[in-house]
Amino acid sequence: MKKYLFSALLFLMCTATLTSCKKFLNEPFDNRLELKNIEDYAGIVKKSYPTRYDLFNEVLTDNYKLVPNLMQDAWKPLYIPMYMYKDDYQYTLNYTSPATAYTHLYNKIYMANLVIEGVLTGGGGTAEKQVVMAEALLIRSYCYFILTNIFGMHYNPSTYATDMAVPLILEVNKENRPTYSRSTVKEVYDQVEADLYKAIDIYEKNPAAVPTNPYRFSMGAAYAFATRLSLYKNDFEKTVQYADKAIGQKGRVLRSLKTDYDVLLKSGWAFYAQQFNDPSSHPNIIMAVQSEYVHHPIGNNWGGFYLAPDVVAQLTDNDFRNKITANAGTVIDKSTYIIKNNTGWQTSRYVYFNMEEVLLSRAEANLRGTAPNPANAILDLEDLRKVRLEKYSPLNTAGMSNAQLLIEIYKERRIEFLSEGLRWYDIKRLGLTVEHKMDQNSSVIDATLVKDDKRSALQIPVNARIGNPVLENQLNPR
Repeated sequence: MKKYLFSALLFLMCTATLTSCKKFLNEPFDNRLELKNIEDYAGIVKKSYPTRYDLFNEVLTDNYKLVPNLMQDAWKPLYIPMYMYKDDYQYTLNYTSPATAYTHLYNKIYMANLVIEGVLTGGGGTAEKQVVMAEALLIRSYCYFILTNIFGMHYNPSTYATDMAVPLILEVNKENRPTYSRSTVKEVYDQVEADLYKAIDIYEKNPAAVPTNPYRFSMGAAYAFATRLSLYKNDFEKTVQYADKAIGQKGRVLRSLKTDYDVLLKSGWAFYAQQFNDPSSHPNIIMAVQSEYVHHPIGNNWGGFYLAPDVVAQLTDNDFRNKITANAGTVIDKSTYIIKNNTGWQTSRYVYFNMEEVLLSRAEANLRGTAPNPANAILDLEDLRKVRLEKYSPLNTAGMSNAQLLIEIYKERRIEFLSEGLRWYDIKRLGLTVEHKMDQNSSVIDATLVKDDKRSALQIPVNARIGNPVLENQLNPR
């Protein structure tokens, strides 16, 4: 009897072991997520949106001056070398930096690739699966666009076939430690365009399934992205074309800074800052991201970077943008910063695209295209000025050349997008010179960035090179 009982128990144990082994063998070999249906993939794509870890780039621009004694000590080894266009900034993933942006954006690309690679073979309706794939394509496209504009030279048809950008990873990693070489600016831009326009085509064919949530890529957000991409490529006809489509989706609605200022007066800085980038109360915001507060040294009184004197001079008392600034320091080192986000540890919001960018991009394109249309450019420019100036009066454009009108548009772009991370990309694409001082009271210029400066392509971060050693032989020239 004991013999039979032992045999039965042994049989059950073997069966259980074999079943467990079979289950184990059916599991993904590297703990990769097992995605089966549209709900699984839709859940992943919602988590694939990056936050604005590229906002560190404001310290590289002419928008900000450095006041070291007003900077918290922990930030000095990171941001002061960066401000001086040096590569030896302190490696950290705690604050917004090139290292943080690189890691974060590639993590999001990995998630987007999971969706792109598998969603069409999963369960669910065809239209829904197509749209989820399109959304993932838009996220991947946006991530590579930002990465290339951080770590590569600006798009230039004369040099883009040899200018290095970033590694182009278009499928889910299946090796333990894969290595990737850098692709050229042309190769990455070609992929950015391919993903973007394929996604737009899918969206246009399946409008009922397209997201309308302002925290996701809607139809209007896809058009706004295409507007920016086209402008950066100097494709001005397409810039106007996609700007028209974005405006057609969203309407010609601009932020009322007067309303924001009223909120500030009634409710104080904390509430004002928390709601400033809330799409539900600001329909000008085409797309935003909600995330943990992104720690960066602007927009607060301890970061050490404050608005440059010529920026402060442009923010006149008649400009509502002047009314959302605050002061730091003392009478001796009084400095000004603009507040567009809360500066606490709580959740915050950051803008991807807004109607102001679309309008000013169209205005610029209408002046720089093969068939300039200054009348339309003036209309777009004046629409913005009407809601930014307390006492509005139109510009005297009689006799103004297109070049002079462009200067007015660039002035508006600069102060409209303060602390939003766009000025650095404008400096690169327009070939502007930037001068930085360590001592604002000195006449000595400590660092100068010129047109096509190699340092405008930030160095591939140390953390990226450790994980992908082939990059050690593909560093940006200095």
